[in-house]
Amino acid sequence: MADLLSFARVPCEIVAAIYTADLFSGLGHLVGDMATIVSKPLREHVETTMPAVKEFMETDPKFMEASAMDKMLFNFQIHHIVPHPASKSDAELFIETATGAGLAFLVSAAATWYGYLPMWFARVWLLAIMFVTLVQNVHISAHKRNHGCKVNPVVCFLQDHGVLLNHHDHRKHHETYDCNFCLFNGWANPVVNRVFGILRSYGVIPSESPTVALRRHLAGEAKPNEDDESLGRQSILALVVYGVLAAPPKMFGTFSRMFARVHPWQA
Repeated sequence: MADLLSFARVPCEIVAAIYTADLFSGLGHLVGDMATIVSKPLREHVETTMPAVKEFMETDPKFMEASAMDKMLFNFQIHHIVPHPASKSDAELFIETATGAGLAFLVSAAATWYGYLPMWFARVWLLAIMFVTLVQNVHISAHKRNHGCKVNPVVCFLQDHGVLLNHHDHRKHHETYDCNFCLFNGWANPVVNRVFGILRSYGVIPSESPTVALRRHLAGEAKPNEDDESLGRQSILALVVYGVLAAPPKMFGTFSRMFARVHPWQA
């Protein structure tokens, strides 16, 4: 009986880890999409091709002189205007995501080593972090398929059967920008969509996404939201997403050196 339970535990923990990775990818995506860029010139700027986006980010003072948080949000949200191709190669996307997730992995591994995390939780959590490193590549694969690019047949099979992000489901996100935020496989979309609705109903996030507001502004229909109180709340969201997504890569090298000096197997 014990052997049977041990055997069943493995697939259950894998499924739990995949769901956890999908959930956190969705929550991070939600915040990155809905947080408002504070700099008005940058918030109202738009490019329609990836070469133009890259040139703007490399040369234009509106981007170069913006805060690090605004730069990250612009880079995040311009994906709605230019969803394909990606601004970085598959390898660069993996390295960027893995670098950020690496800090969380090291902290969690250290906490597990010192007994602060129960082993069942640590197994699921550490595996979830490993799945998170694949999120951007899985995300881009859905866009490649939506744009008729070649995708590995195994990936297509996994997309079609809900193991990886289905390209049809993700297309809905790029049509309305208010649903289907999860980027690994969409299992957690019902939960994240519900969270989105609650945050919107309480005014924590704007009534329409910055992308929709920008497009309406460019069409001459309305100006982007400039309400000070609303911008203040959304700036807090921007700070959260910056801390979660942008700060860890910068801290990774420092933490790695500190961890190398203190971990117990060198004592």
